[in-house]
Order: sequence, then structure tokens, then C-alpha cells
Amino acid sequence: MDFDQLRAFVVIAEEGHLGRASDKLNLTQSAVSKRLKSLEDIAGRPLFLRSREGMTITAFGTALLPHARHALEAMRKVRDLVVPAKSVVRGIVDIGTIIDPESLRLGPLLRLMAELHPELTVRVVHGTTGDGIKGVSSKRLDAAFCLGEIDDAHLATIPLSTERYAVAIPTRWLGKLPHNTAEEIAALPWVGVSEGSSQIALFKRLFGPTGMPIFAAEADQESSIISLARAEVGACLIRRNLLSDPTFAQGLSILPQFELFAPLNIIVRAGDRKRAEIVALAASLSRIWKAEAEL
Repeated sequence: MDFDQLRAFVVIAEEGHLGRASDKLNLTQSAVSKRLKSLEDIAGRPLFLRSREGMTITAFGTALLPHARHALEAMRKVRDLVVPAKSVVRGIVDIGTIIDPESLRLGPLLRLMAELHPELTVRVVHGTTGDGIKGVSSKRLDAAFCLGEIDDAHLATIPLSTERYAVAIPTRWLGKLPHNTAEEIAALPWVGVSEGSSQIALFKRLFGPTGMPIFAAEADQESSIISLARAEVGACLIRRNLLSDPTFAQGLSILPQFELFAPLNIIVRAGDRKRAEIVALAASLSRIWKAEAEL
């Protein structure tokens, strides 16, 4: 019997659902299920009754739960005592965020860092990619999520994923594009973004040969961009995964031939790569994104 088995048991009991427990533990459902099964094998009896609705704890599981919680707390105290004080990460990390928290996996990241580094305070500030770059460069921020290529020798980049962008127009405007050419979409009014947004680079890539389109309105929040496009204020560039939601895509049509891609990164100052707080952040990012998020 080990810490991981007891931790999985307690979290499943608290969540009442294997999927939610997996999200909280930042593990696959299969991994959590294996930990639970190994504990049930040791106990020689089931700890939960499984159904489509979720996981219902058994009478034996209910009796075991307070002891499991007590054991976990005791293990944490032992760990805190045996870990040298100098290895405990303390301080504050200010992180700039963009787009939406779900896409950045911000909730799981902050939960994991709070669990692994309880004496490290993480603060987040929302803005654009440009805000994040300026904030890190000026030392107002310690790290920032950014979309697009970063070409600055003073900044270190941790790659996370690649975001897929599409051109979306009001469905009623399809008749204005008989040939679906770049010149035709450039002639449309657009919902644009401010200069600090990562989308500016995407606009330049899309319209480089024909020149930038006319922005009928500007918005930096994606929900606002989509809302304005649906109101037929203008065409827009939007992340493709958002348009998979019928609520967002209603009244809009995607022009797949104009698809663009942008890397999602987190940046820090190159000179801070070995700071304990930044090393802790990079390690947590690697676990959350299941990638080699290393400096």
C-alpha cells in the first residue's frame, strides 16, 4: 500500500466520479483505475460500486476513508520533515495569461503547483501576448503564456502546443465570395484586434500579399470577437476548437482554405531559467501538458 493508491481512493471518494478524480490528479482514467484496483486487491473487497452515474463508496470504503485521510496527512508531514528546508520553493511567481483558462489548463496547473509547492504563491494577470512579452521583459511578470513565434534572445521559450486558427464569416456573407480568394476576403470588413495581440502576426501572414483588411471593430476577448462576427460586424480569425461548439459557431461559416497555425508557449527571462520558482513552474507545466516543457 502506498501514497498514490490512498490518494486516488480519497480523491475518487471526494469527487464521486472517476473522470473528475482523474482531472484533479492530472492522470488518465486508466492510471487512476489501476491504483484503485490495486488497493481493492489488497483490501480483498470493493471500495466503490461503479455505475454510469459515477462511483458510490461502499460501507467498507466509508469506514476506511477517515483512516486513509489520516494516513495521507501523516505521510505529508513525514515528507515535509525529511525534505531539507533549503529545497522548499518559496516566493511569488507572477504569470501573464491569454485566451481562456481552459485552453491554458490553468486550473490543473495552479492546483498542482499548490500541492507540490505550498509555500510558493502564484498570481495570474490576464492580457494579450504583447502584454505578456512586455511584462516579462520589464520584470513585472516572471512568466507569460504567448501565442506565436518569439524572437528575443533575452527570453526563453517553453513550447506547449500548436493552436489552429480559421477564418470565419457570417454565413449570409458566403455569396460575397464567389471564388473564395484572399483578395475577396480582404475586401470584407473584419473584426480585428489591438496591436499587442498575437493575431496581428496571423493577419500579416494571411494578408501579406494583399495588405491588411479594414477593421470595422476591434476586440481582444475571443467571446467578443465571435459575438461581433455573428452580429455581421465583420469576418474574424478564431481558434478552430472554439468553433466546434455549436453555441459559438451558430451563424458562422469556416473557410478552411485559409487555416493558420500558431505555437502556444510560455516565456520567461533567459537569465531566470535556473531560478527555483521557474524550475518548479517548468516541471509542473511538463506534467500538465504531458510534454517536455524544459528550459
